[in-house]
Amino acid sequence: MIRKHIDFDLWVGLDDVRARCRGKEARAEIQLSLLEKEMEDLAHALQKDSDGLSSDFGKRLYDAVFVKQVRDLMTVNLPQRGAKRGLRLRLRLHRKVSGWLWELLNTGNSFLAMSVKTPVVRDVDGNPLPVLRTAWPIRVLVVVPKPLGADDLDADREVADIRKALGWRETLGLVKIEKLEPPTLSALKARLDGGEYHVLHFIGHGTVLQDRGKGALLFEDADRRPFWVEGERLAELLKDEDTLRLVVLNACKGASGTIDSVAQSLAERRIPAVIGMQYPIWDDMALAFSRRFYGALARSRPVDWALARARQAMLAAGKGLDWAIPALFLSSSDGRLFRWKPSRGLLAGLGMVLLMLLGYGSWLSKATALEVDLRKLPVTSYCPAPKGVAMEFVRIPAGKFLMGSDAGEDNEKPVHEVTISRAFCIGKFEVTQGQWKQIMGANSVESRYKGDDLPLTMATYEEAEGFVKELNELEGKPIYRLPTEAEWEFAASIPGGGFNCLHSSYDGLLPVGSLPPNDAGLHDMLGNAWEWVQDWEGPYPEGSITDPVGPPSGTRRIKRGGGFDAKLDNCRPARRNSHRPESRANDLGFRIVREVTVAPKVQ
Repeated sequence: MIRKHIDFDLWVGLDDVRARCRGKEARAEIQLSLLEKEMEDLAHALQKDSDGLSSDFGKRLYDAVFVKQVRDLMTVNLPQRGAKRGLRLRLRLHRKVSGWLWELLNTGNSFLAMSVKTPVVRDVDGNPLPVLRTAWPIRVLVVVPKPLGADDLDADREVADIRKALGWRETLGLVKIEKLEPPTLSALKARLDGGEYHVLHFIGHGTVLQDRGKGALLFEDADRRPFWVEGERLAELLKDEDTLRLVVLNACKGASGTIDSVAQSLAERRIPAVIGMQYPIWDDMALAFSRRFYGALARSRPVDWALARARQAMLAAGKGLDWAIPALFLSSSDGRLFRWKPSRGLLAGLGMVLLMLLGYGSWLSKATALEVDLRKLPVTSYCPAPKGVAMEFVRIPAGKFLMGSDAGEDNEKPVHEVTISRAFCIGKFEVTQGQWKQIMGANSVESRYKGDDLPLTMATYEEAEGFVKELNELEGKPIYRLPTEAEWEFAASIPGGGFNCLHSSYDGLLPVGSLPPNDAGLHDMLGNAWEWVQDWEGPYPEGSITDPVGPPSGTRRIKRGGGFDAKLDNCRPARRNSHRPESRANDLGFRIVREVTVAPKVQ
């Protein structure tokens, strides 16, 4: 799994090339003019259809640019199989070659831009912008002009696909999608003046105005007549929008082969990330792009990572070289566009913020789940590790929350208020294979995926209970147990964190702690491995309830959180599933709860 990227800066002129990476520099003479005719032919063909076109140009382009010391510097820094770091190629291109299809660069073994390990981006001035720290929600403004006489696009389906990709994040209020009505330039300016937006997504038509040689987008005027807006004019309108971090131009020629393309103009006005299409693109390719791009972006991946995933989806859809048509202009320092920050005063705790975003009003809890953790009180004072076992816990204070989901499966209904009357300590991570061996001995449970820092999987419910029993015998008192279903959802509903489900950015079971923690400090609550909880399967009660423990008996035990090979819909706090207690699964583990120890008084 790639944890970070280093930059490989490449300045490409007509007859020379310079490179810099990790403090080392290289320079060489080149002859790009030899490829000029071939690129012209390729561009002409792309204006019609990319299906069936040869991608050999990318290998010849790579060989023409990466020569001598520049090739040596590139070769030594290219990530190898299993590497933890990637290499981001930042291109700074001479005006005459800026319109070439650099996204086709091919080492001979692979296309650089196709991999999350080697994203290819275009850098305007080499002065990276910092990541924006912002409170939720991330606000997306979608602009879909449909002027009279213009060709109809499947824009409504694309908007629906974006919403589907963002999924529960929009339901929870972490992302808010709005559509501009009417889709005019004046309405856009008024909407931006009236609130902060983070992403602008344009779905429509673009062109290069031949008399001016400048890129333009097709808006509507007040009477729905076609109204072309040049990139420079749009850039002037957007340049003071400090919260705007990403513009996606899903329009033909939004990043066309000209230095004055719309995407280039926006990037020059210091918008951190701009994605534009360099050539005409089919509707089905545009849909594949948006669906996968926003799905990856919603998982807090860097924008160039998300674009690489989108390229893969476009390639899988089977349309020639369409995957190379999107171009990313990136001024962000590391590809990450947003980092969440709590508002001042925490709005009485981030747990309260979560339910406000859900639209349910204020949380009535006297102590919310995040007040203690964000003040960084010493975890070990409340939640010491078991004797002789390295195991960390996070203290979750008492509180109230709304359990379940009206938008989910039938077994997640009805939504009902639950009071957690006592604080509890829950495992910071899932129980690992190393911890299991320490307590239960080697080979007592055989996980398919082996590693001491991997979650212990393939344990039945009874075996998980056996682990808890052994811990309690070591302590001499019953202070460890599996969490109740309500405790688990209460902790999992705390904002933040990453997840690892089917079609996410990861491949298989990850070591514990690989995913970013939520804002209480809990790792891997969503995805990676399902987790056994105490409760028997049964319907939710009507009305409010305090410290629920589920039915007194049953045939199946509840599991929560989703696994690495579970569908994305399983990776959300309210999702319920179950297994027979004697069942085993490659993606089923558990984490444990410890009763709170009273912390010593601070003198």
